[in-house]
Amino acid sequence: PVIVYPAAAVVVVYNQRTHTQAFFREHTDDVLGVAVHAERGLVASSQKSYREKGRTRKPTIWVWHVDDAAAGRNASSASGPLVFTGCHQRFYSILCFNPRGDLLCSVGADDDNTLVLWDWEKGVALCHVPTQKERIFAARCDPFGGSAAAAASLPPFAGRLVLAGKGFVRLYSTEELAAAGLGERRGDTRLALPGRERAVAQLA
Repeated sequence: PVIVYPAAAVVVVYNQRTHTQAFFREHTDDVLGVAVHAERGLVASSQKSYREKGRTRKPTIWVWHVDDAAAGRNASSASGPLVFTGCHQRFYSILCFNPRGDLLCSVGADDDNTLVLWDWEKGVALCHVPTQKERIFAARCDPFGGSAAAAASLPPFAGRLVLAGKGFVRLYSTEELAAAGLGERRGDTRLALPGRERAVAQLA
């Protein structure tokens, strides 16, 4: 059993049984978001935008394994940094995995609080969808019973995602959003889904 939490630009992995700590140190500025997929031992951590050599860099996300941090392995065993050049600005504060752990959902602090779905293992943004102008407070995927066996039987990128914000609650099918966002240029970052496609991908 471990507890994962940010401390400035470092993510701390605290082992409750042995009372020891390990650290993930690949971030370059304050870490503002953390998500954990317990069954796969995955952690996603995000930071705010930062200055480097006089230039402002966009916020980044790293996906890594708890065991790698505990063993002191470096970023060669991590996936990242993920940088969505299309719209995300300022910082990411909200992250969550789908039940299979093959899809990462992020909400940025740009003017539209944009939702991005990531195939994090390939480092590809599958689609992005503007949510609303007001702040989004939470994002969670339906655990489908919470068992690893149940999640493994699901199709790729499957999940039911709920976003909640100021005067705002919306449900999405992540599988349908991801499929709609791939488009003809597979592997390229897709711009915002047209309203008709977005409506089809949302659950009633």
